[in-house]
Amino acid sequence: MDRDWVRLGNAFRTDRERQSLKQKDVAAALGAALTSIQDIERGHKYTKPTRTIRAYATLLGWSPDSVDSVLAGGDVSRAAAAPAPADERPADTDIDGRRLPLRIVHELGDEGELLDTAVLKVGDKGRAIIVVKGDPGVTADELIEELRAWQRSRARLESGDDTGTSESSGGS
Repeated sequence: MDRDWVRLGNAFRTDRERQSLKQKDVAAALGAALTSIQDIERGHKYTKPTRTIRAYATLLGWSPDSVDSVLAGGDVSRAAAAPAPADERPADTDIDGRRLPLRIVHELGDEGELLDTAVLKVGDKGRAIIVVKGDPGVTADELIEELRAWQRSRARLESGDDTGTSESSGGS
């Protein structure tokens, strides 16, 4: 199937400008690099819509199927609830009194299966909180393989931890 990435980029740019958003505002809201937003709006070709593309569509108030529709030559459709005007919309989403980038909220809210979580030390006074999820619709065998891949990645991450401390729940 031919996908029109330039058409999608133009739709994003047009709608972003209509909502009085700047590329840097979108990048900040999504927790993405400015160059990623610029690439999307220029029509960079991807093998499939990325999570950043899907989060961008959500930020603009597009329905979940709009990205695929525009890529196939169709139009943008709006999600059931229209987004707040740009000057009223927070750059981050408040969860339990903490602010998280929309990209993270989007990822946490998808239908993928939760595989594991971990808290890893970063330096002397920091930590990384990791949530590992499978993509929506994967088979049980694929989830098991993804969990194994995470366990290998986690071992590599932990090997750089001088204190050897981490906390985890789930999968291991």
